[in-house]
Amino acid sequence: MQINRLARAVFAATVCASAVAAQNAPPAQNAAVNLQTNLPYGAPSAAPVSKWTPPASAGRQLTLNDLLTWKNLGAAQLSNDGKWFAYVIAPSEGNAEVVVRGTAAGASELRFPVGDASGGGGGGRGGAGGGAVQISGNNRWVAFNVYAPTPAAGGGRGGRGGRAGGAGAASGAAANASPKLAVIDLTNGTRREFESVRAFRFAGDKSNWLAIQHATPGAAPAAAIAGGGRGGAPAGGGGPASVLELVDLTGGTPIPIANVSEFAFNDAGTWIAYAVSATDLVGNSIQLRELSTGVNRPLDFQKATYRRLIWGDSSSALAAFRVVNDTAGGDEQATVVAWSNAIAPNATAIEISAKSTGVAGGLVVSTDRALQWGDGQKTLYFGLREPQPPRDPNAGTFTAPNPGGSAPGAGSTGQIAAAPQTGAEVPSLILWHWKDARPQAAQQVQEATDKAFNYLSVYTLSTQKVTKLTDDKVRDVSVGPKDSWGIGNDGTEYEREAGIRGFDFRDIYAVNIGTGERKLIQKKVPGGGGGGGGRGGFGASSFSPDNGQYAYYDSGDWKVYNFNAGATKTITTGVPAKFWNTEDDHNQVKPAIGGAFIGWTNDGNNVIIRDNWDVWRLPVSGTGAVNITGNGLKDQIKYQARLLSDPRDRGGIDLSKPLYFQTYGEWTKKEGLSKVDPMKGGATQITWEDAKVSYRKARDGDTWVVQRQSVVKFPDFYAADDGIKNERRLTDANPQQKDVAWTPGARLIDYSCDNGLGKRQGVLFLPAGYEKGKKYPMLTYIYEKLSQGTHVYSAPNATRYANPAVFTSRGYAFFQPDIAYKVNDPGRSAVWCVLPAVKAVIATGMIDEARVGLQGHSWGGYQSAFIATQTKMFKTAVSGAPLTDMTSMFGSVYWNSGNTDASIFISGQGRFTGGPNDIPEVYARNSPQTYAQNLSMPYMILHNDRDGAVDFNQGITYYNHLRQMNKDVILLEYVGENHGLSRPANQMDYALRMTEWFDTFLRDQPAPEWLTEGIPRLKMEEHLKARRVMVDPKATVPTPRITP
Repeated sequence: MQINRLARAVFAATVCASAVAAQNAPPAQNAAVNLQTNLPYGAPSAAPVSKWTPPASAGRQLTLNDLLTWKNLGAAQLSNDGKWFAYVIAPSEGNAEVVVRGTAAGASELRFPVGDASGGGGGGRGGAGGGAVQISGNNRWVAFNVYAPTPAAGGGRGGRGGRAGGAGAASGAAANASPKLAVIDLTNGTRREFESVRAFRFAGDKSNWLAIQHATPGAAPAAAIAGGGRGGAPAGGGGPASVLELVDLTGGTPIPIANVSEFAFNDAGTWIAYAVSATDLVGNSIQLRELSTGVNRPLDFQKATYRRLIWGDSSSALAAFRVVNDTAGGDEQATVVAWSNAIAPNATAIEISAKSTGVAGGLVVSTDRALQWGDGQKTLYFGLREPQPPRDPNAGTFTAPNPGGSAPGAGSTGQIAAAPQTGAEVPSLILWHWKDARPQAAQQVQEATDKAFNYLSVYTLSTQKVTKLTDDKVRDVSVGPKDSWGIGNDGTEYEREAGIRGFDFRDIYAVNIGTGERKLIQKKVPGGGGGGGGRGGFGASSFSPDNGQYAYYDSGDWKVYNFNAGATKTITTGVPAKFWNTEDDHNQVKPAIGGAFIGWTNDGNNVIIRDNWDVWRLPVSGTGAVNITGNGLKDQIKYQARLLSDPRDRGGIDLSKPLYFQTYGEWTKKEGLSKVDPMKGGATQITWEDAKVSYRKARDGDTWVVQRQSVVKFPDFYAADDGIKNERRLTDANPQQKDVAWTPGARLIDYSCDNGLGKRQGVLFLPAGYEKGKKYPMLTYIYEKLSQGTHVYSAPNATRYANPAVFTSRGYAFFQPDIAYKVNDPGRSAVWCVLPAVKAVIATGMIDEARVGLQGHSWGGYQSAFIATQTKMFKTAVSGAPLTDMTSMFGSVYWNSGNTDASIFISGQGRFTGGPNDIPEVYARNSPQTYAQNLSMPYMILHNDRDGAVDFNQGITYYNHLRQMNKDVILLEYVGENHGLSRPANQMDYALRMTEWFDTFLRDQPAPEWLTEGIPRLKMEEHLKARRVMVDPKATVPTPRITP
């Protein structure tokens, strides 16, 4: 490479200087000081490295310490009455805090150190960890997990809120311990703590009771379960039995109960049911306890295990599985045990088993499907399955010898495994057959789901009869809200073709829930249409509130099926709007608009539907449609998600009450909130601002919480009164940003794509310290449509590559253009849009046209690879996981899902109308490989050997072709990584190398040796260790090797 040869000397000087500083550190320090931590990220010193380094007046450049300690907010909770707000604030690495404060003006704030959740079962790197936070339904208590603190760098001081220093704030044993639980009384701020907690749950909306399931001694810590639903354990069981502690938070002695595996409060919070699970099965039972009296009684007790406790909605109905396991390897025997009124004295149990009336064909009860009570607890839904043959005690114990021939970096080869082998005489065969409905790879990925498949069935309490609702063709049924009708889907006829071409269809049936009888509604309906599924949940259901009708989408129109009449009516005929996604340029016919279905009106006479801009009230009669927003298309404003404040809202829409919608300006990028009259029509704009905003309203009060962000402002939270008035700030996560060189803002760039692809926009983030009249280097990041991120804040961190905050802090402009596509020309379409976009930015006079870089990953990696062969506009490019030869890629497997890439190429991102045998010239003209000889810029590829999305062969073959032609190319391969990088060490390494790459070519910064010369394998370990000081504040400076 034609790079300044001072690189090695500069890097060596950096290491030596750091080593000298370490040697001269004060004696009290236990380890060498890593001076790199507080230097500009990736720089050898604090001195400006190029003329584009922002001036001191713009603030200091981001440092490694900034990237690792920048705060994020998460787990935000608003109390039901709107008077309290709680959240977790945590750095990318290190200890978090839980903050609780009132939402009134001038309210006080409580802060609690909660340690580092990334080491104890929650949170994680780069996010606001710290564990779950929950405010009680009665608004009096807040509870959260507390983890061991992160050890301080090099020891010597305690972690924030942790123990004293010495060897560090927490030992390895403490870091792996189960979290504590802290409970705060919001009336006086007092705090209680409970040790070693696995799960916790408040009892109902009005109760002061708390249930705490403690961790099993010696077991690995698990993430706490802090809210949602009525069950005390996740679906599938609550793990090993342990002590359940019941606590009346207003006083009294906590009540410990041994050997509890699951627990569940009823909705009222007056009763708790729990499963006792002893190792020897003695005493196993379902127990019921009334919280106010302490009266405890068994509901069922046998030598069995009990799973998946579930109460009926707002009722005293209770159900669970009772399971008897065969210790000799036979099939488990499961029975559903249920009580229509579990709290009644002498409550009578209902038992549903393989012997129940209506169960035929030798089917048995499945525990893989969660139980669910129907409307009014008159029905109970569960699963039936085929019995399983006895398990071979030797199954899976034989490991076939390695046949050889596999080398490191062999890519995705062998990602599909043979069936379990029981001996050397069993071949390790995988048989791929052209008639397979799903490829063998997909069958492996979905193997657990296939094994757990069961037939949805319903038990009717009045008839004491089981009705099977699904079979091997109609494999799923959504049930309506009154348990009278459901919708069945049969995609078997189209499954094989969907796996090849990607077009998903289904035949839909009306299913009588009482009898199981079916009637065909329509064949070959495009998949993905319709609204929500069946019963309940937070959001809309496609069924009318009385369960008499069903709404679904079909190729540009919305239709309503009337169950009683057995007739379908198209309700969008003649409506002056387009109800398909007109912006979707994939190879599909009138694709559905995501989230278009808003819901039914209470009376079942209307459906509320979004088009691309506005919201419509569509009468089921097919006449009299009303555009209830009115101005969307006219003003180019998109009415998007409807806001719901009550998760219990499961019914229809009340036309006498306003609807609230978030709004988005297609060309202005403004966002806001509007109130809409669903009956008369008409939208009232409540807010409309140059920011990205989201809203939530208290369930039982008029307090709103707004989260607002821009490229300049962190997404902090604000409280407001009804109408979003009298705002007051709730959070200030990163006040240190004022001292940092930060982008002064974003500008929208208008341009027109070539070849008739129309008007588009891109967003340009200005460099820190921007001065009018000065020209700056620019990094162009591409994918598909990105201008909607105009107001998205980029939090600095050390793990995200191509981070706008990092690059603008270094004096770059950062550009994200939109790309539109023509069918059969994905690569050329990128050229037709990206080049005019970059020219439009250069025309503003802000950009040095000789210093423009290009970067993209996955589909963006493909486009950047292709563009790099078509132009000399860019000085350099970096492509992550690029598709490079479209013909060979078409026949590859998307290993992460097991499906073929062909389906993605035809109906998905590829936008091809056929395969390479149908249109060979189209595949050739859109492949970077076809034009590899034209590459004239330094070029870097990231491609990992275990990439399950874009086969590693795409990257390594392209690298080899380019290398054979003496092109200036580098390939980075992180061994064992998939499509993206998951190991923090690899993430930080790649982000730094990308920064160094662009600094070298766009800012004239001296190049590191790895970039100019490469690193021999035998020196790679030494190279990687020497670079640790640039990404790890705890790393000690390596001692320079002295050669005599």
